[in-house]
Amino acid sequence: MSDEKIAVVTGGNKGVGFGICRALAKRGVRVILTARDARRGEAARERLKKEGLEVAFHPLDVADRSALDSLGAFLAKEFGRLDILINNAAIRLDAGMNGMDVPMEIFREMMETNLCGPLMACPAAGRRPHRGLLSGQKAHALVGEGIAPRRRERKPRRPGSAALLPRRRRRLAATPLMKRPMSSRNPIRY
Repeated sequence: MSDEKIAVVTGGNKGVGFGICRALAKRGVRVILTARDARRGEAARERLKKEGLEVAFHPLDVADRSALDSLGAFLAKEFGRLDILINNAAIRLDAGMNGMDVPMEIFREMMETNLCGPLMACPAAGRRPHRGLLSGQKAHALVGEGIAPRRRERKPRRPGSAALLPRRRRRLAATPLMKRPMSSRNPIRY
């Protein structure tokens, strides 16, 4: 058995999913890019191929059980295992609508893809859902590859103020409730 890792990225044809496919392929991982639209998926695979990265494509709609079973059969036949499953596929059909005005059919379709899809993809790919699986929302784990911008470090407002917080908390905890200073930041709760 090869030491090469096998990864499936759902919704890998654009955005964060495409960036994750690129980063994994650069690290030597065998990537299976998936997308609902076969034309867009093949186009994404070709873009990566032009960059010198070898990525396979498999059509997949995470809300379609037969498509998930097809992916599972493909993985079993071609590789015999799956090391990494990245559930990135999602849809947004309520753009521009007020939350309470979204028709129930649209809401159900979004939940089927965005919530149920990743849960159904795990067993189809031979994996149990657990916190070790990387979702597209946690793509910041690949920040070092230039996928997502780094967050700026927050600096304390005053030099040493961060170090004073634990001491202040201990002092306030030891102070009787009625002697605590009144302020909007420290309201008295009964």
